[in-house]
Amino acid sequence: MSVTLLESTYRQYSQPMLAYLLRLTEDLDQAQEIWHETFLLALQQWPQKPPENPPAWLKITAKNKFIDKYRHHKMTREKVQQLVSEQQEATDELTDTQFGDEQLKLIFTCCHPALEFDKQVALTLNTVAGLTTAEVAQALLLSQKTLEQRLTRAKRKIKQAAIPFVIPEPKHLLGRLNAVLKTLYLMFNSGANQREDTLELQKNACFLVRRLSRLIPHQAETEGMLALMLFHQARQPARFDTSGEIIPLSEQNRALWHPDYITEAHEILKTAMQRQALGVYQIQAAIQGVHCHTKQWSDTDWAEIEALYRVHLNLDTSPVVELNAIYAMSMSRGPECAIAQLKQLEASAALAQYAPFYAVKADISLRLKNIPAAIENFTLAEMFSSSSHEKNHFARQADALRQA
Repeated sequence: MSVTLLESTYRQYSQPMLAYLLRLTEDLDQAQEIWHETFLLALQQWPQKPPENPPAWLKITAKNKFIDKYRHHKMTREKVQQLVSEQQEATDELTDTQFGDEQLKLIFTCCHPALEFDKQVALTLNTVAGLTTAEVAQALLLSQKTLEQRLTRAKRKIKQAAIPFVIPEPKHLLGRLNAVLKTLYLMFNSGANQREDTLELQKNACFLVRRLSRLIPHQAETEGMLALMLFHQARQPARFDTSGEIIPLSEQNRALWHPDYITEAHEILKTAMQRQALGVYQIQAAIQGVHCHTKQWSDTDWAEIEALYRVHLNLDTSPVVELNAIYAMSMSRGPECAIAQLKQLEASAALAQYAPFYAVKADISLRLKNIPAAIENFTLAEMFSSSSHEKNHFARQADALRQA
């Protein structure tokens, strides 16, 4: 079995296996330990003899490791006997729907209300989504050191308070919904350009939001997020050229966009808005809807997009939203209007290592005919981007300006 296939298998089965082990151990560290031991054994054995049924092999092996580890000091004889006799559960194939349900259960489990909101999201992204600490830090606009400290404190609190990691009862799901939505949103965004399995990560996040909308129906923000993801996925076929390089929205062939996704997203967003419970994901979906409704870049209604971002800022004053609002204003009223606000945002240092900040500065500098500043900012955008696709794009922009 190739290394690539093993990596794909790890991504595919990590979340449902952790969910399965959490049900057994009710302890996050123990579940992770057994899962890693199980997959280490797979790394050793599968290259020589791949199993016919990988999920069954993983579940049986993990269950046996759990039984061996805790037979004498953590489990009753009755529970051991029960697990030993559960052959059918381990040998059944898991369907896509079951995978989705298992992943959602794990996300709800990790978004434990005993932890602060930001720690819930950080822990879940690292544990469930499988993002590295560097990727989670970038998603949350934190330094990697700060993120690692946050994760350490969260795990310490779990141990000290003996927080049981069990799937919450249905009546408690709604109280964890905001953290779950934030996690899925960041999971989707992290799949934009950062990883080789970009489309897989985004499709999985979209699939989970669709499952979530059925698990807890009639939630405007869940529907708004689903619409937002569908708008983004509609544009996916036009985002990269044949060599894998990024094509910016202004240059995309809109005939390649998925009209069915766009139609579905508009309908879902319309339903969400009618619930009169406005939230940030509905606003973001509305912004993407404006782009997807426009036939060509030059016809984009930037005044409407700017107005939507102003509403967004009333709900969320994050520096990323402020940056997007500034860019929309520069497109609506002219680049000169954005200079003062960009300087103010830069002075806050909140986006000092955020590649899109320098990309926006480069674009505005270019429209102001300040070529040296545009080159400098494209270079900084390349430096701070963690995506090879983005790095190549920004480098090409800077090189083209130097040659011109």
